[in-house]
Amino acid sequence: MITGSLSDEEGRFTLEGIASGNYEVVCSFVGYQSSTKKIQIQLTAIYLAPKNTPQGRQLSRSSIDLGVKKNIWKNKGELTFSFSDIFNTFGIREEITEKDFTALYENYFETQVVRVGMKWKW
Repeated sequence: MITGSLSDEEGRFTLEGIASGNYEVVCSFVGYQSSTKKIQIQLTAIYLAPKNTPQGRQLSRSSIDLGVKKNIWKNKGELTFSFSDIFNTFGIREEITEKDFTALYENYFETQVVRVGMKWKW
């Protein structure tokens, strides 16, 4: 076992220190049969350092993306789930400095995207 966790009264739990890779997830409850499922998890991080521009400075930005894939129907199908920019931190942010004013520009348009998919293999 890599890690384990207990849920609270509402069924919520947290798993920490998990890297991208293939895992077997085992769910158990006292008095019930355990259930084991194989899933693939990918966690990706991106960081762009701040940079100077002719108008001022583009601030740093970062993103954490998550992808999960589960084979179904005896490996003839796949369910996929992905979530980009989980913490909504990848938007473009700039500090614009001119002679008589300073402005902070923030654009978070469509940085967070959730995708759910299913594939059938013939």
